[in-house]
Amino acid sequence: MAAPRKYLFDLSFDQPQGPVAVRFARTPPEPSFTRAELDAAAAAAREEGHQAGLAEASGAIEARLADATQALASDLASLIARADEIGRETETNAIELLRLVTAKAVPALARKAPVPELEAMVIDCLREAAEEPRIVLRVAPDLFDPMRERLDAIAQSHGFAGKFVLLADESIGPSDGRLEWADGGAERNAARLARELDAALERALLNPISAPEPSREEPHHD
Repeated sequence: MAAPRKYLFDLSFDQPQGPVAVRFARTPPEPSFTRAELDAAAAAAREEGHQAGLAEASGAIEARLADATQALASDLASLIARADEIGRETETNAIELLRLVTAKAVPALARKAPVPELEAMVIDCLREAAEEPRIVLRVAPDLFDPMRERLDAIAQSHGFAGKFVLLADESIGPSDGRLEWADGGAERNAARLARELDAALERALLNPISAPEPSREEPHHD
């Protein structure tokens, strides 16, 4: 006769579809980990968090760099436009200043030494009119005597065989002179020179000099 066995209360009588008796499954034991496994898991979690933080920080840095680059490009365009504007303003101011200086300097220089300037004009014209029998020089009344003395010396030093006719003319400027001969003439007119210079500077104001574009070299093909 078999030995009796202790009843363990592990049979179920509530399942009509199954066998008469079903053993209850025992609750599995909770998993256990060693200290080394726990440390390794913690290290892996920290590394994963570190990498995620690095990725987030890198994305934020890239976004800030993109914003800074865009702002720099915008500022650079503004600076270039401002530099062009400053260049035009500087050029305009320089021309305006030059106009003022010219308006004052030309008449002053013309009055400073009119006789040598008139002598130079006469000598220069003798290259063209050396064969003329008669050359008329009209000057302001104050220059009549100084130029009369110089004309004789000029004729002798340059071998002019014709005749100089010197006339005092009230319509001539105080430092000006006008030469006349049969086929030509020449004039020194400080006021007209000043007007021509001013007109040239005014044209420069209306048509400022543009900066030259950089040359573009065609690519060389071997």
